[in-house]
Amino acid sequence: MIPPLQIDGAQWAYFVDEPLREKAIAFAEHLLEEGIRVKRHQLHSIPTAIQAGGLKELLRLAKKQAERETRNKTFWLNIRDHIDDSRSQDKSTLYHTVRTALLGWGKIEDEETVSDDVRKKQIRKQNRKVIEAVMDDVVNTYFEHFRCHYSFRLPE
Repeated sequence: MIPPLQIDGAQWAYFVDEPLREKAIAFAEHLLEEGIRVKRHQLHSIPTAIQAGGLKELLRLAKKQAERETRNKTFWLNIRDHIDDSRSQDKSTLYHTVRTALLGWGKIEDEETVSDDVRKKQIRKQNRKVIEAVMDDVVNTYFEHFRCHYSFRLPE
């Protein structure tokens, strides 16, 4: 069980309004710059999945779509990696965005400051639970920003 986080309302509001929105827009721009495009109707499945089961359901949808041999495969692979790639050194993923905010607020420990490997693994496991819980809270807002920007920038 994850203890409830006491995050200052102003900090939380700023995080959701600014850094989270900026990261979502940057991710949308990255996909568009790479020529990774899908039809708008594909984007509608994102909030449906989130509403049905949050982060886990979106991840399931992305993995399922990425396994299919369609022209949308690259899009869904990118979505999957963006929300699931906690071991990535890519600091632009949703996981790392949330991790950075929680570290800054002092809500999780920085496992990199610990030298004992056993303790480091325990911290990493605890942090992952907290990060995923926060990701589940912000995933809808994040992908709403993403979808709006991506849709706006798609050519007709």
